[in-house]
Amino acid sequence: MKPHVLIVDDERSLRFSMKTALMTGGYKISTAMDGKEGLEKIHENENGDSPVSLIITDINMPGMNGLRFIDELKKLPRQIPIIVVTGYGDRNLLEELVHKGISGYLDKPMNVEALREKAAEIIDIDKSKREKERRARGSMAA
Repeated sequence: MKPHVLIVDDERSLRFSMKTALMTGGYKISTAMDGKEGLEKIHENENGDSPVSLIITDINMPGMNGLRFIDELKKLPRQIPIIVVTGYGDRNLLEELVHKGISGYLDKPMNVEALREKAAEIIDIDKSKREKERRARGSMAA
């Protein structure tokens, strides 16, 4: 099963370039214009055959911004890794994002190869973590 990446950004051209870059890496891609639409996409896919494996989000968006979106994501029963892509980064923002538990951060304008590498790295780490948790649950049940 292909990893499913959700891209949440209000800039259409950026959503398109990230989608194109990641599709060549073999990912299933969904897109949303803001956090509210992003949450809807997550809920639509959660019980299907391709739940979201990774979220890539901007911070400054109309409607539900990225910080509020991340707060809402943390309330979900399944934690999904998050990469933040923003052109408005500062040290305080980075500290807040790390405190919120994001998995990675990329500056705009971004290098698409760096995006591919970061996405692959985080998906691999999350997959390994989930596998260890599954084995641990299995050994406790035995």
